[in-house]
Amino acid sequence: MRIPQIFIWSVLWGGTLACTTPPQPPSFGYPTSEALRVREVCAELYTDAWWGYFSPSRKSALRSFRPDPAGLIASFSDGRSYDVPLQTGLPLGTYYCGKPQATTPCASQRDWDSRCEYEPLRQVPRIRDR
Repeated sequence: MRIPQIFIWSVLWGGTLACTTPPQPPSFGYPTSEALRVREVCAELYTDAWWGYFSPSRKSALRSFRPDPAGLIASFSDGRSYDVPLQTGLPLGTYYCGKPQATTPCASQRDWDSRCEYEPLRQVPRIRDR
């Protein structure tokens, strides 16, 4: 009688240990050194040392920049681009400052929201009364 109880308990205990996993260290999504450098460049462009290169667009948001051998080309939300002699140390490519915002469809051409885009062929769904 004693042996079957020991066998049953050992099977249950072994099954419990087999089904449990060892604790995993937390996985924090730390940004890479390149992503940190992109954030630094986006913030550095608004310091007093560099804003003179793009003063007409200072109140506009910096959308992206492209490193260039002579510095970088900064593109702003008002559609203007400027050459800034700031060496980034980043490989060639286009880097974005912040998340690119998705456009929202406008209800009409006279919509007051400046963030939306009007598409004449697109019909905005409306709530129907039943």
